[in-house]
Amino acid sequence: MLVESVIETVNRFIRENSLISAGDRLLLALSGGPDSVFLFFYLYSVANELGFQLGVAHLDHSLRGEESQGDLLFCENLCKKYNLPFYSETLDVKNHAAVNKLSIEEAAREMRYDFFNRVISREGYNKIVTAHNKNDNAETILYNILKGTGLTGASGIPVKRDNIIRPLLSISKTEILEYLDVHEISYRIDSSNLGNDYSRNYIRNELLPLIKERINPGVENALCRHGEIINAAKTFIHPFILDAVKQHISFDGKKLVILDKLWLDNGELLFSEAVKYAFDQFLAKKFSFEEYLNLKSLSTNLTGKHIDLKEEFVAFRERDGIVITKFTQFENYSYEINIGEEKYIPEAGISIKIEMHQGENTSFVPDYELISADNIDDIFILRNWNFGDKFIPLGMKGYKNISDFLNEQKLDSFLKKAAPVLTNRNNIVYVVGLRIDERYKLKKEDKKYCKIWIKRDDH
Repeated sequence: MLVESVIETVNRFIRENSLISAGDRLLLALSGGPDSVFLFFYLYSVANELGFQLGVAHLDHSLRGEESQGDLLFCENLCKKYNLPFYSETLDVKNHAAVNKLSIEEAAREMRYDFFNRVISREGYNKIVTAHNKNDNAETILYNILKGTGLTGASGIPVKRDNIIRPLLSISKTEILEYLDVHEISYRIDSSNLGNDYSRNYIRNELLPLIKERINPGVENALCRHGEIINAAKTFIHPFILDAVKQHISFDGKKLVILDKLWLDNGELLFSEAVKYAFDQFLAKKFSFEEYLNLKSLSTNLTGKHIDLKEEFVAFRERDGIVITKFTQFENYSYEINIGEEKYIPEAGISIKIEMHQGENTSFVPDYELISADNIDDIFILRNWNFGDKFIPLGMKGYKNISDFLNEQKLDSFLKKAAPVLTNRNNIVYVVGLRIDERYKLKKEDKKYCKIWIKRDDH
């Protein structure tokens, strides 16, 4: 009876959290381990009763050689036996981690969910089902507390998020193993979970047993209760977070702007939670405690200072706040622009077109710049500006460094760094959007002139 009550606990948890509805098409993430195998048999047994269809997906991470291949074969055979659709891929997690500067755990999770989402999109499933249990939740909460991740991390693994549901968060690993043992259901053992190479394994194998022995035998239940309390607090303050984001954070598709008033008006808690929410929603990026400390420090720095964040992001200190964008915005670039053609420059976020005209021009249109074309080649170069670049700003007689000119324009650091220049015969003709060079201004005696049209992404 005790073992069978586990099924009723899961049934009740699904009902209370509205995890499964009639007509759902569920994709189960099956690793072959005890948790996902238990969930496999549970979902298979209630599929007709609850009115959903079930498919199974397995990702071979290529981390454990023959053992990984054995897991794949086990999962495939299980699905064949019970006549369920099975989807699998083999991917190189180690290489993905190295290329993207991620930990093995982060890389595996990223590739796993990317695979699941590709399957549901292609095959028409609407929910991903994972086998996280109460022990996984306790380990996650303790891990996040130790890492200082704030309310979101301390609330633990969400029961549902987007299209992911987790029906086993109400039962423990012990209950799962007992059920499998009583019903003589076989499963695979991941040998990498037995060592302490990964942080979570160390928490599971070393820290939690020690806490059970010395402090609290029911530490998993205590941590999960803690997560529920934090989650309730998070729910309470969520409207305040949304309001703070709406008032003090903006995103234009390329850069995230965090105004100083977010910190000054709301204090530390709402600042961290609002920025975390903005990172997740706008940048699709996790906000770490280390990055929180860096941004907090940057908010007290002088304008022009910047710090590097994870995943190729950079944060600039500006007059009224902080601007965050991708490093790729500032990679060196150079594009040939032929007269008469229109070209999009992704690094600068602009489209440019240069037209050649004959005779005198007497009109003025603010959408373009005019330059003399008597002494230019047919090919222009649009590139990022470099330190040491000089030009003669319109209305002046002497050369000025581009860096000094941009400082005088009182632009944000982000805009200064991203400012493109248009050159011809290796001379700067135009600091785009700001000033043409004096040597190329249009004079009455000029026989030819060029119109330079600029269109920005945000217009």
